[in-house]
Amino acid sequence: HVSFFVQPDLARASTASGFANTHVMTMRDAYGDWNFDKDKEFRFRAGLQRVPCSFDNYQASRVRMAIDRADATNSCASSERDMGLSFMWTPKVAQQRFKQMLDYMNGPGDYGVFNVTVYNGQGLNQVETNSDKHVGVRAAWPFELPGGRLMEVGVNAMRGVFTVNNGTCANGFTSICGLNESRSSSARGYQDERVNFYVYYPPQPWGFIAEYVTGRGPKRGADGIVRESHLNGGYVQGHYQWKYSDVGLANIYTRWQEYHGGIKFQTSAADGRMSELETGIAWQPDPQWEFTLAYAYANRLNTFNTTPNVIAGAVTTPGQQLESQGNLLRFQAIWFWN
Repeated sequence: HVSFFVQPDLARASTASGFANTHVMTMRDAYGDWNFDKDKEFRFRAGLQRVPCSFDNYQASRVRMAIDRADATNSCASSERDMGLSFMWTPKVAQQRFKQMLDYMNGPGDYGVFNVTVYNGQGLNQVETNSDKHVGVRAAWPFELPGGRLMEVGVNAMRGVFTVNNGTCANGFTSICGLNESRSSSARGYQDERVNFYVYYPPQPWGFIAEYVTGRGPKRGADGIVRESHLNGGYVQGHYQWKYSDVGLANIYTRWQEYHGGIKFQTSAADGRMSELETGIAWQPDPQWEFTLAYAYANRLNTFNTTPNVIAGAVTTPGQQLESQGNLLRFQAIWFWN
């Protein structure tokens, strides 16, 4: 009735509070499950875990075709995780379908047909900065279509108060920083709420994913003031799985994504407006290896620098973020220890 999952992070610069400029071991997951019944349909989870946010955020890197998560769906939770308490319900038939999609069809696994989670809300390995707790809810169902094909449809919703780090406005205000509405750089809390809808049709051998998110959250304006504002965005991805041998396969995908809103966990909740087209191939010559080659064309606002606002020869406030375009060709190799 009890199980544990622990996953340390040894591969990247730490985002732990107080250790921003060092490399230390941090935790990605550290939680325990208590199953109420022998069929494991009802679960209680406590600890550092993924929170209800989007399908894209539940899908682990080892099963996701695209190298990065979509900006719109990933903007709701830093590193997809937080410290919290969850209750999940998954009937036996849904457990079997979730497992089938996880084993063979790039699915995320079983995070509940119904899931309600109460969590801190400031993100992975970050100190909670206000007394408000975020609440996230997920409702999903894995359908079995004629011919045995599977499809998952669901909705995620979350609400809470998020404290934005405005940074330090210095050096002529050319680096990203923000001011609150009283024109002070003091951090403050903003309403953080969104609803996400998704549909996932696994590669059988053709398939697609589509997600859309809408809500409100903090965003830095062109005048450097951070305000609550509307956000929306999403992505659509088509994919095809080519099984050319008993062990070898290749997933070919194309994804279009857009986002209009702030990135709350970046300094001053920088405006993350963007659009991107990505296409690639994820090749698994055997179950232990995956090699991904991906090309993307991106158009987005620069979230690190601004043009200062100058009035009468004097720099007065942080300025506008610059638009940027880029062509990216990336290669990734993953070794599965399974």
